Amino acid sequence: RARCAMPAHPLPADAAGDADTPPAIARKQEKRAHVPREEWRRLHPKPPREKGSGDGDFGAKGGPARARLVGGILRSQAELEVASPRNLQLWGLDSVEAYFETEDRRASAKVSLDALMRDPDVSPERKHDASARHHVVWGRSTFACAKCWLLKGNCVCRFLSKAFTAPKSGASSQCSMRPPFVRVVVYAHHNEVARGNGSGNLVPACLPFGELLVAGLAEHEKRLALLLRENTGRVAVLWPRGTMEAAEIKQMLSNDAKRGGIEADTSANEKNATGWTLIAIDATWNSARKMVSRIPSSVPRVSVPAEAFQALAARVPPLPTHDSLLGPVRKYDAREKKQKDQTPGTPSSSRDGAGDSGRRCTFEAVLASLLAVGALDEDACASLLRNVKVKVNAVLRQKHMPEAYDLSGEGSGGDAEALASAFANATV
Repeated sequence: RARCAMPAHPLPADAAGDADTPPAIARKQEKRAHVPREEWRRLHPKPPREKGSGDGDFGAKGGPARARLVGGILRSQAELEVASPRNLQLWGLDSVEAYFETEDRRASAKVSLDALMRDPDVSPERKHDASARHHVVWGRSTFACAKCWLLKGNCVCRFLSKAFTAPKSGASSQCSMRPPFVRVVVYAHHNEVARGNGSGNLVPACLPFGELLVAGLAEHEKRLALLLRENTGRVAVLWPRGTMEAAEIKQMLSNDAKRGGIEADTSANEKNATGWTLIAIDATWNSARKMVSRIPSSVPRVSVPAEAFQALAARVPPLPTHDSLLGPVRKYDAREKKQKDQTPGTPSSSRDGAGDSGRRCTFEAVLASLLAVGALDEDACASLLRNVKVKVNAVLRQKHMPEAYDLSGEGSGGDAEALASAFANATV
């Protein structure tokens, strides 16, 4: 056979030594062809640096210019960019070293959790406890405030209005709960813990006798079982398909108040100071059904009447495009989307027949239930409900998005303007 003739011109110096395996250079019609890093750098050289810029570890604007040692470990430029001064301020950290120390501990905890989850000798209960504990300690809560669940540099705890068991000096009497008191326990899925756009944390932060228990944590499961056992006959679960009416609880609380059987002294122990215990589930619908199934069927389910939601919506209305105050930061069905998708002439399937999707956040459902059983009046519920607006605005600021609600002149919530100003003018 005839052999191919060699080219007359010599090969380039950089290709002569690697003629057998030439680099795969992308051409016009080869969209997925791989381009070696060296070839890309040769075709796209970096512009020359200005004099005095990037000579050290930091650039002219304070950002990392190259990889450097942090705590004896070489950190890449991408890792250092994550730990920017702005992020450190939002996370409530003092230095880059503190950030990487936290991240190393988080990674070590994740390795230990994976090893435990793969161990066939570990019981499912212990695995559930370990998984929930990891989410609570090393999940979103790592850099979040323990009360408001926002980043520590964006904490709004001091701007939240609270209800008291009795009027205090300087506190409005409309934000007080009088005996017989109602304890509210939020039974939350571990994925909801420290979620900035969640509202379950507002129950222990703003309500007296409020409590939050995480499903799966062994000590919290024991606490829930103890509450169910000690309050037999006076405990109920908030659930759409109720087996008990809220009016029945209201009547029982009214009878207790008339008899004076419940101690009015707030210094008394909780068992004597609380007349009823309501359990609110904080989870997605699929997870909530599983969590409710773990509560004995002997515990009644109470549905919140639609009239209570309507009364609160009239006092503190949500945005026109949403049914819930938390709608701007959650994927709740918007009203206009529901009305657009609805077939013309078809009656609404909502409870009130006004195009309402029926979706409310946990804190809205809790306040509506307290209003329905007579534990709080409309003024107190409306004052507390504005805390959701404060938190929604803070979440949007945290995402560098415009605020959804105008809180100027809305009681204690009006102080959110000072928070917005402080957040915007924060030094970095």
